[in-house]
Amino acid sequence: MINNKVDGGLIQIESGKITGASTGTNNSISVYKGIPYAAPPVGNLRWCPPEPAIPWEGIRSASEYGPAAMQNPSNFGGVKDNDWRSEDCLYLNIWTPAASSEENLPVMVWIHGGGFTMGAGSSPDYIGTPLAEKGVVLVTINYRINFFGAFCHPWLTREAKNHASGNYCLMDQIAALQWVQRNIRLFGGNPDRVTVFGESAGSRSVALLTASPLAKGLFHGGVCQSGALRDVSQPLEEREKEGLKTAQILGAKSLDDLRAASYESLLSTGALNANPMVDGWVIPEDPRTIYSQGRQHDIPLIIGTNKDEMTLLQMTIPKEKRTMDGFKQMIWKRYGENAPAIYAMYKPETEEGVAEAMNRYATDCEMILPARRQARWMEKMTANSYLYHFTRIPPTKAGEFLGSHHGGEIPYIFGRIGPKWGNVSGIDNKLSHAFMIYWTHFAKFGDPNGGELPQWPVYTKENDIHMNFGDEIKPDNNLRKDYLDSLEPFVD
Repeated sequence: MINNKVDGGLIQIESGKITGASTGTNNSISVYKGIPYAAPPVGNLRWCPPEPAIPWEGIRSASEYGPAAMQNPSNFGGVKDNDWRSEDCLYLNIWTPAASSEENLPVMVWIHGGGFTMGAGSSPDYIGTPLAEKGVVLVTINYRINFFGAFCHPWLTREAKNHASGNYCLMDQIAALQWVQRNIRLFGGNPDRVTVFGESAGSRSVALLTASPLAKGLFHGGVCQSGALRDVSQPLEEREKEGLKTAQILGAKSLDDLRAASYESLLSTGALNANPMVDGWVIPEDPRTIYSQGRQHDIPLIIGTNKDEMTLLQMTIPKEKRTMDGFKQMIWKRYGENAPAIYAMYKPETEEGVAEAMNRYATDCEMILPARRQARWMEKMTANSYLYHFTRIPPTKAGEFLGSHHGGEIPYIFGRIGPKWGNVSGIDNKLSHAFMIYWTHFAKFGDPNGGELPQWPVYTKENDIHMNFGDEIKPDNNLRKDYLDSLEPFVD
């Protein structure tokens, strides 16, 4: 018999019956994994907007994760098995502390990062039990990435009802949020109190969803961790040209040929720009224009960065370019006649200082400045924004070599610090607790403040205040102000 209890047992969702499991302290958290929120995007549905999930007969076990999106073989999430990666990937996972479907708890939906080329909601880093124990329903999702999440071609554009191709990654995220609206009450969640949060590509997704007319009303707050609006303004026409080259290399004569192409053959055509872009439908125009004119959804945002974002990402730069001469050439190529002033701010004194100079410059340019801009654009809205900066060096191998690196805040937010780490101190435990309380309080009330934690002021251009999450948790202001002010006129 199906009733309104939520205990890891039988639940009737729109597409069929599922059973999950119990976890957490005293088995207080119910978890349901691998729930299909859309039909498998395979065959004729490759490079199409997501279709509704296919109903099933009988009872479906929701005790195992569904496959992750197709991506390059990697150690992402500690998984190498080819069976873990599939074009059939549109699944989500739910952790809920609700004892009944009538509890009306706030909902947090996590969008994973990975540069729109890798990642999965099933990564061990994103286990939702600790956050759910703070009184929220936690949802993690997969979405199409790489060639299957971003490929554009005039054939696809002409075929589509809305005359747009690409941005399948965002279409999937929107479909997942629509699924949450229709089904989350069954898990004790409140569809009128949904917060979307993400890191890196997931963070940029949150920013873009806030500017997409298709996502309006699907969520009520957003958290952007290390990814504001950048590299998402390319027009569809330019991306279609890239698709034409891909089809030419493959010798494809039709859409059927492209849809029959293997993932490996698509990869062999060369690197794909997997970032979302302006397709005229999901993203109707440059999202920076939407934000700067105050036309995004009027919802509160938390926006933040890490002190050493680019120590990790600059490892993708060839070693021979990570030199004093290489750094100087990069600055001159980008800034022309304005290069001397920019270079003088970051100029390394020795070859040994190049890595730190590149980290400081790239972190300012690619992360902190876009985050500050986004927070300032929010002043046109009635909803507030809250800016933060993560400066704690995690006691891990990554922290030892990379500092307060890109993604370093994630284990704190998910309550995942522990045995595999090095010398975890009271500072780390306190910081993780603070992150979880601020984030879940924001999900509950649209404001991170409340309880015993330091007051987190609303950001304005005038006060230029951010919350510092480091060895201390305290508000500070004028984050990298002189550097950002100097870069502002020259960075798109």
